[in-house]
Amino acid sequence: VRADSAISLQIDGVHGELDFLGMTHTGGVLKIYGWSGLPNQSGLDDRIFIFDSVSEDALANIFFEGYQPGATQIQATREIVPTPEPGTIGLLLVGAIGVLSRRRRRA
Repeated sequence: VRADSAISLQIDGVHGELDFLGMTHTGGVLKIYGWSGLPNQSGLDDRIFIFDSVSEDALANIFFEGYQPGATQIQATREIVPTPEPGTIGLLLVGAIGVLSRRRRRA
């Protein structure tokens, strides 16, 4: 895969897997089409794995069609997935703070 490349996945119920040993960003963007799932979670159909750690610069230049620009790597599995939208991150933080504050009040 070279700079300004695209990967087209198929949403067809057959769980395919595309494995790479590593990724080095040398310019351009990688566009991924046909990925299905929720941001920051494992894909529901075809999935992409990069077994080496991927730099923040490289992740910032991966674009999943239909999702906000950028990607993240799930550390436990090394799967590359779309980044959650900033509003989603804020809601998760507010929810976590609420849960923690309730636990402290009960103690």
